[in-house]
Amino acid sequence: MKPVEKQIIVIGDRDFTNIFKIVGLKNIYVVEVDKDKSIVRGIVSKAISDESIGLIVLMEDLEEYVKDIVDRVKFKLKPLIVFLPGIKGSRIHDVSEYYTRIFKRTLGISVTLRGA
Repeated sequence: MKPVEKQIIVIGDRDFTNIFKIVGLKNIYVVEVDKDKSIVRGIVSKAISDESIGLIVLMEDLEEYVKDIVDRVKFKLKPLIVFLPGIKGSRIHDVSEYYTRIFKRTLGISVTLRGA
């Protein structure tokens, strides 16, 4: 079976998305975190139904905008939806526990993350 290429979508503020532009990603959506709730919801809803999308990367500060949408598809493996901290840092106190929970929720397996 031939592997199928999937696209990556990145959604966040200008500082967050610039990092992904530098590495060559094309599907970048720059939003204003405090103003563009409906825009973010629209982008995520459309991306979830698009079979060509394999990964949606959102700035962590946008999670509350799309939590209900993500909860509806959290047991599907495609697209994978991840939230990453913005340039101002993370609101997550225990990053290891957070990502362990994501792996468990998304993949159905327990993964233990340890620092170096």
